[in-house]
Amino acid sequence: MLGVQVQIVRFADDAQPGWVECHLIDAHGRRWSFLEKVPVVTLAPLDEQSEYPQPGIVACEVLTRRGGIARIDTAQPWAIESTEGETQFDVQESLLVEVDW
Repeated sequence: MLGVQVQIVRFADDAQPGWVECHLIDAHGRRWSFLEKVPVVTLAPLDEQSEYPQPGIVACEVLTRRGGIARIDTAQPWAIESTEGETQFDVQESLLVEVDW
């Protein structure tokens, strides 16, 4: 499965299993925010005492690739969307990683 690298910038809520805010910088320089469960974006046992930022990964599907830019959709496979309700983003291909968890 593929994922896109994000920065986990803060612990947002301690409701089980814990929620964090993540930022993705797209290929156009725009910052997108995501609120997601800790185990969905990292294997690290993060909580409010953890140091931030931390690296994280949001699973995604690549729709297209062209000139070093990938159009991704975070609705697949785990229905993740930005706080603005968006799921498709243009990102630098270098941000894509293979996820094995």
